Amino acid sequence: MSEHVVWLFGRGLSLDCGLDWDEPSELRLQPREVRIARIRKDLGAATDGLVSRNGTPVLDRFLRRLEERTPPGCRHTFVTTNWDDLLERAIEAGWPREVPACMRETHVFHINGTIEPGDGRPFRTEIVLPEDPPAARKPASEANQAFNTLTGGRRVLVVGMSFECRPDRFLLRCLNQIQDDVPVGESSWMILNADASGLERVRGLIQECLPGAAIRTRGFSFSQWLDTGIPEVFDPL
Repeated sequence: MSEHVVWLFGRGLSLDCGLDWDEPSELRLQPREVRIARIRKDLGAATDGLVSRNGTPVLDRFLRRLEERTPPGCRHTFVTTNWDDLLERAIEAGWPREVPACMRETHVFHINGTIEPGDGRPFRTEIVLPEDPPAARKPASEANQAFNTLTGGRRVLVVGMSFECRPDRFLLRCLNQIQDDVPVGESSWMILNADASGLERVRGLIQECLPGAAIRTRGFSFSQWLDTGIPEVFDPL
């Protein structure tokens, strides 16, 4: 089995956890910096409310499954296009002072920015809006590390991604441009999506981007997949 499993999480993960916040249409008419400030405030409040009411049982179950079943020598890394910090909150709750043996690190790499406070660190990725062109993205070590993690991955699991927004399509184009020179060009991918048409669409986009990749699909939501025991994560390549 691959020693490194890379997870790429999209909005479907947040929805499955009960976080259905979306940017109001009227806010999209505001200047960019106003929008970003409101996104941080409103999405942060929605995330706080969800965690205080329900916790993160879906993510807690997922992390415990990885802890229980990941074989020695294998490690997981988490990359997300989401702005919310649900996953890192769940990790922090389970392992506040240590890195579990199943993870390379407890940091969740946000490739499109995050509402999580950056404490002034230039490492953090600033929020990228869905319609932003590539030039609007400011250089950040976090986004670079997230991209490098993906390019070096031989096993990638995609959860809740649609690749409909401009920054996410740009991510695929970037992978396509360097596929001949990095491991991801001949990697093994699994895509999880409960919507059959969406699942096939994402499969087609990734296959077009990475024609040398082996791609499997599963027609489940994330929580439904957890009920199956997520055996595909631990299958040999």
